[in-house]
Amino acid sequence: MTLFAIIALALAMAADAFAVSVSHGARMKQMQWGLAFRIAIVFGVFQGLMPLIGWFVGRAAADFANQYGKWIAFAMLAGIAVKMLWETRGNNDDEDMLGGDDGIVSNSELLVAGVATSIDALAAGVGLAFVNVSIYFAATVIAIFTFVLSAFGVWIGRQIGALVGKWAEIIGALILLALAVSFLMR
Repeated sequence: MTLFAIIALALAMAADAFAVSVSHGARMKQMQWGLAFRIAIVFGVFQGLMPLIGWFVGRAAADFANQYGKWIAFAMLAGIAVKMLWETRGNNDDEDMLGGDDGIVSNSELLVAGVATSIDALAAGVGLAFVNVSIYFAATVIAIFTFVLSAFGVWIGRQIGALVGKWAEIIGALILLALAVSFLMR
């Protein structure tokens, strides 16, 4: 897997966290950098850990699925992309994951949001077990991109509102679909 593909995957995996961060920032009356960094740290940690967990699960099954690896990676990533696209068509309010309209986020709400936004990264980790990639490097890149984009998402949400959030998920899903197809071409 190339560095470009890893970066594209990191951007796609960070899309949910970015969208939630934007929606939270849009509800802030004034910018709260402490809260923005707290959100970014939680999302970055979960996005970095989940691919590792998924990779180890996928590796355990590698002996049974070696000949179908590229199809498994394709199915996992394409499934995630379709799920992300499906979720954007509904009226699911990302701000519900982060508490009420007062802009305050409890630790428990933030942990739930961290897990919810990183389930896709768990599935991607399973898919990565079947391709040639350093999972530690990929997980680190995903965590860093998620941290940066989440902090930026809170800031941009504060600046321009929640409009960008849904588009971020659509773009992330399209990137995942492109990556899924690229696995079939190998």
